Amino acid sequence: VDSFGVAKEYTICRNKFPYDFGNHQHFLLWVHPECNEKTRETIFDKEKCYHLVKEISLKNKSVLGSSFIIFRNAPINKSVQTIEHFHVICY
Repeated sequence: VDSFGVAKEYTICRNKFPYDFGNHQHFLLWVHPECNEKTRETIFDKEKCYHLVKEISLKNKSVLGSSFIIFRNAPINKSVQTIEHFHVICY
């Protein structure tokens, strides 16, 4: 399994074009454009987003591992401008 999420809210999936940071797994957290306000509040809050990804990683440790960082590219560096997304680097 390479993706996890909730329909019409968010998806975490393996990045098809991962950054080369060494020994890691590179995933993307895609935010559905029509997600509800509660999902938006969770994902766009640093602490809440971390806890959401942590819960998902604990349920899927064999794929995501137990440690990760989350970041969002500056708008100028985004390869996909139209859909909000975050990078999840698992190590």
